[in-house]
Amino acid sequence: MQHLTLPFPLLYLCSVSKTKVSIILIAKNEAANLEHCLTGLAEQLVPFSYEVQVVDNQSSDSSHRIARSFAKSHPNFHVWRQKKVGIPAARNLGARKANGEILVFTDANCRFPATWLSEITKPLLLPQRLPVGAVGGFTEREFEGARSGRALKLWEQYADELFQLWEQDRTKAFPGFLPWAPGCNLAVKKELFLALGGFEESWKLAAYDVDFCWRLALTGFQLAYAPRAHLIQKRKASLKTLLSQIENVSFYNQLLLKTYEKNLRYPPVVTKREKILTQARSAIESAKAIRSFEELSHRGVDSLVKLAAAKGQLRALYSRLRPSKELQASRQGVCSAVENTLPKNYRHLHEQGWCYWKDPADYDVDGDLVLFQAREREWFRLNESAWKVWEVKSTGGQSEDAAALLCEDRNDPEALNDVDHLTLDLHRKDLLP
Repeated sequence: MQHLTLPFPLLYLCSVSKTKVSIILIAKNEAANLEHCLTGLAEQLVPFSYEVQVVDNQSSDSSHRIARSFAKSHPNFHVWRQKKVGIPAARNLGARKANGEILVFTDANCRFPATWLSEITKPLLLPQRLPVGAVGGFTEREFEGARSGRALKLWEQYADELFQLWEQDRTKAFPGFLPWAPGCNLAVKKELFLALGGFEESWKLAAYDVDFCWRLALTGFQLAYAPRAHLIQKRKASLKTLLSQIENVSFYNQLLLKTYEKNLRYPPVVTKREKILTQARSAIESAKAIRSFEELSHRGVDSLVKLAAAKGQLRALYSRLRPSKELQASRQGVCSAVENTLPKNYRHLHEQGWCYWKDPADYDVDGDLVLFQAREREWFRLNESAWKVWEVKSTGGQSEDAAALLCEDRNDPEALNDVDHLTLDLHRKDLLP
């Protein structure tokens, strides 16, 4: 582990010098990738101490032996075996074993630049306008053989387009339902993770990370987006693997939507509409990529993918798999263990049923505050200036203080008039404490 070899800002160094971070690394039959992955994690350049909790998720190859051998020469690496089947159960075990204040989840088929860990934890360590509880990074997928210069196979081209769409869609102002991040590139405050009950273990292969991020948003906390927390996830080059993944994602996502239909009292038509909108966005992006008859013929893969998705939805229709009752309260926006840690003004928004995030999603750029009533499907947006006024007024500040943020003169009549009109509008919508 190396320290302070990068020019970190002084504020960042002061904020994190006593912080400890725990990386939770999940591995199942990743002998071909594991040592390279572990080396990448050992070479992270950070201004804080960190450990790596490696969880072997029932590997049948030499993954466990490789991890144990690596840990012998790296005292901050620890290795465990998970007996319960499923990725979320393995991640939860790593979280329970972790000693850090911040949990960073990733997988053994990932590669990391040396700055990845510092970038994905930074929004949790530096002051933020929003109550940030978790951070998602930028995830790039790469297929086996592509690094050697081999051209992508037909189904790899399709999957590459699909993964890019997912990555773009989840960071937009309205990503299907609420913002989310994949479990292979996600950082969370440990106290909040445990208070929310961790990941849903009954959803063994997919949707558990989306579900956690939705529960985070519904209970008043913000999922930040750190695009410079960039990692590359290797994918296996097989049409069968792709179709199996699509079927499983479709199966668990269907269970996810059914769960939220119940907990948020949504009529089924609402979630069906969201699925149609997502599928439409995918179709539009695919159509844009068609530039020749040859590429048009490649869309035959799309038919196989749709069949796999339909199979997954059909399985979900007759499935008796039920989500954990222990997580039901957080799916309804209730987490009494941590709700008092929210700032007073954002606690007020949460109590009024609002979820909120910034658009654009990047944590370190200015943007609008997007407010969303999950149950009533109501939207409200504050641009950067209005957001600043709300911050002043919601914390007991005067109109002159808010006007000073809009122009240099705190007594400017036009600025004061704008502040008063906005304040009335905020009161009408009950957005002020």
